[in-house]
Amino acid sequence: MASSKTDKSKRTGMSRDIRAWMQKREGTKTQRRFTSAQMCDEMGFAGVKQRARARAILYGFEKRGEVADWWAYRRARHYYIYLRGRGGSRKGNGRVCKRILKAIYVAGTFTVADIVRLGGIKKPKWADRVVRRLASDGYLQKIGRRHGAGGKGAANLWRVVDRDKFKTELMA
Repeated sequence: MASSKTDKSKRTGMSRDIRAWMQKREGTKTQRRFTSAQMCDEMGFAGVKQRARARAILYGFEKRGEVADWWAYRRARHYYIYLRGRGGSRKGNGRVCKRILKAIYVAGTFTVADIVRLGGIKKPKWADRVVRRLASDGYLQKIGRRHGAGGKGAANLWRVVDRDKFKTELMA
């Protein structure tokens, strides 16, 4: 029997709705910033469980680099700002993405499994997404395939095209 975390019938689409709400926000950075309470009020999340789940989703976005925590000077509340489409996880805004980028830079030639081990990442899917985005942007090049760990299958072998450009544009 599937657990409640992996059971797709339990999903509500709340992440999709929150992303859509954040994308609709316009104006300057100061006008686009928001608090978790403001987001819950505007989206109509009234119950305690809904608000807690929305905050957990927001924390996940922050870890992946879709949202940045913007601590307001001399204020006792956290402001967030949506980053996807303005750099997002390609620019290394999230904690996990920064570790992925650093592991890629250190490794030079690697597989996604190598990056997961080097970066200490819990979910290989995150590393795979970042690698594919970087490859589509021209920072990485696929150079072949290598046997997987334990002799099961084969994994794509990647390399950084221009290490100096990679470091200055993505890790700075």
